[in-house]
Amino acid sequence: MIDVSGLSHTFDKFHVPLVVSWANQIQLSLAKNTSEQWNIIKENSQCDFKNSHRNAGKMLFDSQGRLIDHSQNASSILSSLGIEYDLSMKSRLSLERFGGDEIIYPHDTGLWLSSDWIEPVKEKNEIVGFKIELPSNKRSSQRTSAPSNIVTIKSNSQADPFEKISGQSASVKASIAKASKAATTPLPVLLLGDTGVGKEMFARAIHEASNFSNGPFIDLNCGAFTKDILSSELFGHVEGAFTGAKRGGMMGKIEAANGGTLFSG
Repeated sequence: MIDVSGLSHTFDKFHVPLVVSWANQIQLSLAKNTSEQWNIIKENSQCDFKNSHRNAGKMLFDSQGRLIDHSQNASSILSSLGIEYDLSMKSRLSLERFGGDEIIYPHDTGLWLSSDWIEPVKEKNEIVGFKIELPSNKRSSQRTSAPSNIVTIKSNSQADPFEKISGQSASVKASIAKASKAATTPLPVLLLGDTGVGKEMFARAIHEASNFSNGPFIDLNCGAFTKDILSSELFGHVEGAFTGAKRGGMMGKIEAANGGTLFSG
């Protein structure tokens, strides 16, 4: 987190672009480190997902339970086994009982995993990831109840916005309690978590429970823009400001969210 809070008379117009630049460099560095780590896992796993046998439902995870890759038929095999793990959500999968890292974010507990499906991926005798090969029939499934730690929206709407978020783990309950308190303040809220853990669900619940619920909820995916375009998205631009600028200009997301909530991810 980059904290540039301070007294109003110390503010300079160049502070925000500088912070955006720093954040972009940090994001690029983290992405590079993750990419290098995943390449090591792929090399050591010796998995060729493009040419996998059609009956071999394979998945590859890092030690933190993040999905790296999977065979094309993995989703259909999960469904045939009655396992409610959605690969498209890329929710973290707990592999701690097999030697993986402890996960503090909302995640799938992985109770449906059988030990004979798991093969640790090692680099210099250290576990860096896991290769999971699903059985092609239900006899090998040792599934327990459906995963309870994935953060999802409940089908029935409740008066309390946070009741729309389901999850039974201690970490989910603690996160909901903290978010409920944060919703009562006018202060900015920092939500930490990887893709798929439910940050937008929490952001919307905080917005709906706050004093700004009657205002707009603006969602901005910062990772989808370059530094220059991101500045335009945040602060807006006039017509002809740059190549590709919208005719008539564009209101910035900060201004558009006035009186409501801006969720930037």
